[in-house]
Formats: sequence, structure tokens, C-alpha cells
Amino acid sequence: QALWFRALLSCFSVSLVSGLLANQQFFSRKSTPALCSLGAAEFQNADGARRLIIENDFAIFMNQCSIQSFLFLMVSLRDVDTAIWLEKNFTKPMLRECRKDKRGKEKVLENMQAAFDRATQDGSKDEEIKLLSYHGLSAINSTLFPSWNSYFEALLEKQDFTMVFNSTANGGIEYEVDITPSSLCSRLISVREQIAREFARDLDRIIDISSSFIDDYYEFKANRQGNDHYRTNLLFLYLPMDGEPQPSPLRKGNFDLLMLFTLQESIHRVLNSAEDDVDLMLLRNVYFEKRDSHFVGSVDYGRADDFLVRLLESPCSVQLQDEEVEIVDPLRVVKLVLQTQATVALELIEVALETPNEHLELKRRQLQRLLQIDK
Repeated sequence: QALWFRALLSCFSVSLVSGLLANQQFFSRKSTPALCSLGAAEFQNADGARRLIIENDFAIFMNQCSIQSFLFLMVSLRDVDTAIWLEKNFTKPMLRECRKDKRGKEKVLENMQAAFDRATQDGSKDEEIKLLSYHGLSAINSTLFPSWNSYFEALLEKQDFTMVFNSTANGGIEYEVDITPSSLCSRLISVREQIAREFARDLDRIIDISSSFIDDYYEFKANRQGNDHYRTNLLFLYLPMDGEPQPSPLRKGNFDLLMLFTLQESIHRVLNSAEDDVDLMLLRNVYFEKRDSHFVGSVDYGRADDFLVRLLESPCSVQLQDEEVEIVDPLRVVKLVLQTQATVALELIEVALETPNEHLELKRRQLQRLLQIDK
């Protein structure tokens, strides 16, 4: 049967390949784009093999979501001066160029901007808190803060001080604001613990979403009307289950980024594990084609769904290798990515649940700082 199938392929290879070349619906091993340093990094193992990694790991990603939520809370409470200092003078985020959402701003971004406008309606603040309008991965400066706890340790080491601000709305009147970094650290740790609890629940939901994604997509495709895009059902974000605590202010945005983070991590694991797999060449090419628009910088909502749909709807592309014709199975690739995403989510649940214990040392140091106890 294998010989018969190879003979059949050879009969149609000339016309098939020429047609695919005309429509550019093929993927070649030689067409892999160069790696980009934004949003994904490449490092070399001891055996000389190169591996893809995410620039900010999961713990640092939790820092980013915690800082963004904390900034939103401070702006909502009209503590804009402290928020400006925390972002501009201390965090110094590495933000990629924001891409405009062609489908319009999401409601959560509108709410953040409205809160900032209300807090600065007197026109006294000329500076923008950029993290409040950034929806993407790898925003934390990993050069300044190479590990998750280095951010909090640096915040604890800072002494209390008074910062002078200038109010442009009142003729340039200067005023002073007391900044207490140790207090900010304590409040930020509390936010991070809430984010970790939410992530533990949301990662469990991502496992369920991964297991049903293909069936849900085909059901949507069979029943859809018009040109609607497939989206994962996120009704649970708006209707929390009984007994669940109140969500953090940026719950929807954090969940969307969590979906994107676990998807990118799963893609990296699949590509790092089997570079010679023919089917995975489809994944490699689609990933590098869509990485800058789906995983780098400030992105639109639902990019994780968009990428999987793009991969699922890819043609059964012809792979040209050693003058042989091979067929690629997009469905197999998507299933492998989704299975890996479920595994990644399961591992990260343990990390999220362990977060309060990891904060104990920071809380001890903070207590020493408040009580002025020497180490």
C-alpha cells in the first residue's frame, strides 16, 4: 500500500506542486525566518542545540499582571502620583509598539482609560501610565529584574522619600508627595497573591478549553452565520461561580494573556522537542509568520484563538524534501499543541498555588523593615 500511495503521489506531483507554488500554499524547511529578540528568546544548551524560550517566565508574568492591576487600583483611588513614580521611575517596563485593534478597543481598556481620565480630569498630569494601555506579554524589564523576587527586593531596599510634582493646571504650582516603597511592596504582594489564586482557577479552565477546542470550533463552523470569528466561551469571567471571591479589576485581560502565555510556551515545547518532524514544520512556519502580530507587543484580544484557527485551517501542505512529496496534517499539529498546553497549564497550577509560600521571606524582610530590625 505504501508503494502504491507513493506511485500515486508521483503521478500528480508535478501539477500539484506547481499549483501550490502558484498559490504560495506550501511550507519548506528552508524558509524558516530568523529568530526575533522581542517576545521570545533563543538560548543554547550544553549540547549545542538552540531552544526557544519566553522572555519573561511565568513568575515574572505574574509580576506584570500584578503591577498592572495595582496601577489600575491606584489610579482609580486617585493616587496617580505614586502610580507614575512606580511605573516610570522604578518598574521601567519594556513595552513594544502597540498595535491598533481593528475591531475597536476592548471594554476593559476603555474602563482603564476612563479611570485614568477621571483621576486626571484637572489636567494636572501630563504623563501617561503606559502599562494601563498595554495588553501583551514580556513587559517586565528582565535586565533590571532578572527574577520575580528581585523586583520586590529592590522595592524593599528603597528608603522612604518625598517626591516633588508640578501641577500644570494651577500655574505650575509644585507640591510634594511622600513615597513609601515598603508599603507599596506589601500592597503589591497582596495583589500578586490574589492574581495567583485567580490563575490557579483559570489554568484549570484552560485545560478544559484545550480539551474541547477542536470540537467547539467545528460546531461553531457548522452553525455560524456571516463572517464571525471563533472565540472561546468566556462567560465564566462575567458570572463567577458561587463561593468565588471578587475578581481582580483586570480579570478579563489577565485571562486573555494567560491563554496567550500558555499557548506560546506549548508551541516552544513542541518545536524544541522534535525539529525533524515533518508535520511540525507547518507549526514552525505558521508560528514565525504570526509571532510578531500575535505574541509580541500589545496585541488584540483573542490572539490565542486566532492562531489556533489559522493553524487548523492551514492547507494539507506539501513538504519538499529530498525530492519527495509529503503530506502535512494540520489537525494532528493542533491536537499536539493543545495537549501540550494542557500539560503546561497543569504544571503552572502548582506554581500558582505555591505563590503564598514563596512570599513568606519577602514578608519577613518587610516586617524587619517596618520594625527597623537589623538583619
